[in-house]
Amino acid sequence: MVEADIIRGKRVLSLLEELRQARTLISIRVRERDLQSLTMIAGIQVKNGIARFKIDCSPGLQTKEYEVEGLEIDFEFTGGDKLMYHFRASVLEVSGQDLWMRFPEFIERGQRRLDFRVEAPPGTRLYFQVNGLSCSVEVVSISLGGVKITGRKGSQGNVILGRGQTLSNLVLKFPKPDHSSVFIGKAQVKWTSQSSGRALEKHALQYTELDRRQRRILKEHILRIEREILRKRARMDF
Repeated sequence: MVEADIIRGKRVLSLLEELRQARTLISIRVRERDLQSLTMIAGIQVKNGIARFKIDCSPGLQTKEYEVEGLEIDFEFTGGDKLMYHFRASVLEVSGQDLWMRFPEFIERGQRRLDFRVEAPPGTRLYFQVNGLSCSVEVVSISLGGVKITGRKGSQGNVILGRGQTLSNLVLKFPKPDHSSVFIGKAQVKWTSQSSGRALEKHALQYTELDRRQRRILKEHILRIEREILRKRARMDF
């Protein structure tokens, strides 16, 4: 495991400036509110003697959710050295669709990892069997730790997934252009919920058995999805 390294002082400024210039995609999370999204650093300045940086909020990110002075947000990104970087910063000001953040005291490089989810491309499906019955469900979001799925209650031959249930030999299949698959040895149902209006069931599954090769394939898909999000956002800027 990679040992954590702490970046402080002027190196923090240098690193944040590199992220701004490279338009590096950064994942953010507010743990207390179960909020998360993708962003980029859009500006750096000193105002009233306080160093701060601006993050660009995507259309799906409601800044009002973050409009709390001092609210702390977790940031994570992959550096040019392929290591994970993590830091925490607090909100100073909300300006339109942008957030101004206080400079972090330090940035941690190394072992820490946020289990960030990305929205699954339309047509992504999860296949598995329950009591000999083949099931196919829509995938809502994906991470390196698990998936969220949804479907109408009873749509899979009245199969009901319960919390704590273990599923084996699952196949996560992506749509065009490659139609590739990720094979998951085992996954456990962590929670379930039901939408009363449309009788929709949602489930969160956590991988409990996923070998290195399949994990690498899954990571490549997640990075590809993130890059596509970045390209779409970049086109919106022009």
